[in-house]
Amino acid sequence: MLHWTFDALAGTVLPGSPSGTVEGGPALVSGPVGQALFFHGVDDRILLSPGDIPHLAGLKTGTIAFWFRFEDVLNRQAILPLVYLGMDEVRERHNLFVIEIGHRMPGNRKLYVTWIRDDRVELCFDSGFNLQPGRWYHFALVVSEAGNTGYLDGQELSGRHYNFGDAGMRRFLADVLSPELFALGYGKTARGKSPRFLYFTGAMDDFRLYSRPLSSEEVAALYRQGAPRLDLAYREVDGVQLKLDLFYPSIGAPPYPVVVFIHGGGWVKGSKEGARRFRDPLLKRGFAFAAIDYRLAPRWKFPAMIEGAICVVRFLRANSGELGIDPDRIAVLGTSAGGHLAALLGTAPERAFPVDCYPEVSARVQAVVSFYGPTDIPRLLADKEAALEGVFGATSADDPLLASASPITWVSPDDPPFLFVHGSEDPVVPLEQSRLLYEELLEAGVPTRFIEVEHAGHGLAPSGGLPSPGWEEVLAAVASFLGSTLGRGS
Repeated sequence: MLHWTFDALAGTVLPGSPSGTVEGGPALVSGPVGQALFFHGVDDRILLSPGDIPHLAGLKTGTIAFWFRFEDVLNRQAILPLVYLGMDEVRERHNLFVIEIGHRMPGNRKLYVTWIRDDRVELCFDSGFNLQPGRWYHFALVVSEAGNTGYLDGQELSGRHYNFGDAGMRRFLADVLSPELFALGYGKTARGKSPRFLYFTGAMDDFRLYSRPLSSEEVAALYRQGAPRLDLAYREVDGVQLKLDLFYPSIGAPPYPVVVFIHGGGWVKGSKEGARRFRDPLLKRGFAFAAIDYRLAPRWKFPAMIEGAICVVRFLRANSGELGIDPDRIAVLGTSAGGHLAALLGTAPERAFPVDCYPEVSARVQAVVSFYGPTDIPRLLADKEAALEGVFGATSADDPLLASASPITWVSPDDPPFLFVHGSEDPVVPLEQSRLLYEELLEAGVPTRFIEVEHAGHGLAPSGGLPSPGWEEVLAAVASFLGSTLGRGS
């Protein structure tokens, strides 16, 4: 398999090809899987020489799969080539293979696969509908002895299954490649003896070429690796849909271990949009990542928040096959109030907070990471009447609800492994809060780790000096803990 993630900048050699280069001035941007190249002019292209990839020209069957995004096509432009193979700059006749956006007429935004032999169209099939500019698509062309078909965003383009030419043209790329050009994101027309340049605007990410036809399940798995599942509704309650965003790593293969992120905000604010600080580093290390929203005070009082966390875990486990995650490798990571909910999810038995979503499915997690989260609510909020009433509906620290809301109340030997991260100078949630639960878990025999960050306040913001360990060291420790507890993508 050939695989380019385009981590290289313009003018550098692409991995896997001694002379494959990025030419022109494409920009490096984030794509669905890794780094993508954004093409913004006629001189931009990824140029590969087939002579440098000997086995490419001998492929009889195989699969091309890649992510792409295009911008709008100007009316004067007929096509935007994405994959462009076999242009002969010298001969008058052309033997071409092109995957392109648009075909012949302005306003056409269909995805086409075209095979041209000696300037004659031997094959042309399309998506059947216009694609939308500005969004990412995943396309896979699968060629077998029986013919070929295409998959767009993991779904087969039904009715677009044709054979490649006659019996003499069943060797996939071998019949179209010439030494002159194998290009990606190349701004040229596909036909014409004097091809003219077009202004190509778009991006490509994670280009893969396999020497065998992939199955529909394998193509769908490739799509899932890069396609986030945004705004998945995991529960509807009180007329409100609670949602999560699920992201997939760029390495490994499904089913993936998943880290569920619970945001902070004092139980009264915040959203799943604040997860990027943790998301991207963990995705790069092979973990799927789910960022969640949950009901907030003062509109909803506790236990609404922990009910959301319970429902998320059950939803992910119940739908693990479809979502490509491992139901036996689920971790939860929370910050501040989210750290409290993560810890409570790790210690409290499910009978403590009965909830009606997926009641037949377990909400047990396999690892907990708590960043500066409360663990003993009565001790933390003893003199904070506004928080007691606004969040918990309690009038005093003696309310039994506060004890049940405290992770420290429920510690038992069968709790999952814990990792605590807390700043030494935290004025909002004192370091003592993490220490209390840490010591109780140790006494119960639960595998537990603690990272105290010196010179750090709430949110690990600098306080009286440079935080130590630094953020990158903390992230590495979190990834190491999760890796040793859950393992990574296979």
